[in-house]
Amino acid sequence: MVKGEEIDYNQYLKLVGVSEVIVKTPVMFAFVVGKKPYVKIDKENNQGVA
Repeated sequence: MVKGEEIDYNQYLKLVGVSEVIVKTPVMFAFVVGKKPYVKIDKENNQGVA
């Protein structure tokens, strides 16, 4: 990282297995609503889903 340059977060997130994808159907979602989490771990496919 060089002073004054932006951090390429996508590059570093890819190193830990996080990538950006396009959601085909427009949806509204929230991670937590009323203390109920809307995030789950799919152990079968080794993915996190929001």
